[in-house]
Amino acid sequence: MKGDTVTHRLAGVLQRRLGRSPSAVRAAIKLKNQCEMIIGSHLGTHHAFEHTGEAWLLSLLAPNAKNFVDVGANVGAWATAFCERMRGEPSGLLFEASPATAEELRRAMRAQSRCEGLQVIERALSDHAGEAVFFAEPGFSETSSLHARANIVPGRACRVQRARLDDELCSREIEHVDVLKIDTEGHELHVLRGAQRYIDAGRIDVIQFEYNAAWLYAGATLTAAFDLLTNEGYKVRLLKPGMLGELDIGRCGDFFKYCNFVAYRPSELGALLDRQPQYRVL
Repeated sequence: MKGDTVTHRLAGVLQRRLGRSPSAVRAAIKLKNQCEMIIGSHLGTHHAFEHTGEAWLLSLLAPNAKNFVDVGANVGAWATAFCERMRGEPSGLLFEASPATAEELRRAMRAQSRCEGLQVIERALSDHAGEAVFFAEPGFSETSSLHARANIVPGRACRVQRARLDDELCSREIEHVDVLKIDTEGHELHVLRGAQRYIDAGRIDVIQFEYNAAWLYAGATLTAAFDLLTNEGYKVRLLKPGMLGELDIGRCGDFFKYCNFVAYRPSELGALLDRQPQYRVL
């Protein structure tokens, strides 16, 4: 114990001395960036649907789900895949902020017999209501965002309506959500905060959310998302094809690399996920 204390003191002295050197600080920043890239390469996944773990998770949840909510539905690829695997009559809400993409989403849902009953809502979900600027990339891009610097290519700014998921669900008298999927290019944490009442009440069983570099521009952290969910009894797992990873977020911290997480509470769907292969990350 005494040796550890001496080591910590010496490390502190060295850190303070190096902290006064601009050259040492520049080197530390470069090392930090490289370390984050290494961590991100280990934890992150490829964007392809079949490589993210999303296809595997969807195949587990959809046959056992009665309803779902898709936030950032784009043109409906995920929602269509989910509906196709549901056993009963599909029931779901699809939120899409971009006016042009929302219109294309409506057309796509009308073209699918299994998806005709889904409701498309032209809203940008967030942690508060009101008007906002949305940056829509051309071609119904999946990387359109409320955050300008999150865009891969410059997006066309348009005014959109912003709302809280709590309010949208309550106004439609939806008591419970089996599966909530969030893909909002950096705004995922804000969407979760806008669903705080339903999360606190245990009225959402499973939440899948995307994490990537856009969180940096949104001022969001993975630690905040973990805290919000775990404090309400959810388990949060890194999603990989065929398995779920338990991540020590306090040890790892943010790495801003593309991947997906799944959070689930005690429920029938939660028990189903508990039975899947799990591993300790790092």
